[in-house]
Amino acid sequence: MTICIQIIAAILAIIVVMILHELPKAFVANILKAETESFRSIFRVTRYIDPIGLIFGIVAGAGFSKSYRYKINSKRQPLVIGLTGLASLLVTFLVCMIIYNYTYQGIEIQGILQSNSGDAQFAYWFIAFLLLNSLGMFFVNLMPIAAFDMGMIVAGVSLPNYIAMIRRDTEMKIVLFIVICLQAIPITVIRIVNLL
Repeated sequence: MTICIQIIAAILAIIVVMILHELPKAFVANILKAETESFRSIFRVTRYIDPIGLIFGIVAGAGFSKSYRYKINSKRQPLVIGLTGLASLLVTFLVCMIIYNYTYQGIEIQGILQSNSGDAQFAYWFIAFLLLNSLGMFFVNLMPIAAFDMGMIVAGVSLPNYIAMIRRDTEMKIVLFIVICLQAIPITVIRIVNLL
């Protein structure tokens, strides 16, 4: 039963992180007139859920979401959209960290996890997976991959560097896959959470 609660909490937490990451970017794109579809379409939140990113989030605590399609008209647009994406993940992490510290400070976590209360276990795992995946996705989006936030930032700063990044996209995706398989991101996130 505990494993089922963990898996359900993980799936829901990762979906929430994906939505909280992409929705602000879609809002900003709409404000900057970089949207490709109607304003109402940004609220179809299932469009932000990437099945492969969901699997990586569950298995390695470091997934990615499906990007909204942007129509870039100026250098400023991708820069602002990329920075918005990174900021949304940091804000999500910090808010979850505050909730986690407020809720679980001074409480024996093992007691919650060994209790018969499915609600208490779910709440703990949900917050824990929100923490892990928001900061994990932040680190993933720092990778110089064209479709990620860092790619958008580079596109906004230097088009020649963005083109060079696109040429190395496959190699960087392999590096990301190796980093995820080595569990480097969740180990780093857990150390950061323990410091806070």
